[in-house]
Amino acid sequence: MLHITTQHELNSFIKPRKGEVKLGEVVSVIKNQEDYLEELKRSPYKYVLFGIPEDIGVRMNR
Repeated sequence: MLHITTQHELNSFIKPRKGEVKLGEVVSVIKNQEDYLEELKRSPYKYVLFGIPEDIGVRMNR
């Protein structure tokens, strides 16, 4: 199942510190989740970032 993160959700993971810039502060997120494929096609960006839960290996071994 694909879960598209919102900016609000992404911000909840970021703990800003003076003098630091975190990846989550500079990436763009999909705005139209219902039509995300079209938005990706029109996007000027070259790469898409996928996140995979760190415990995926443990869950797949069941």
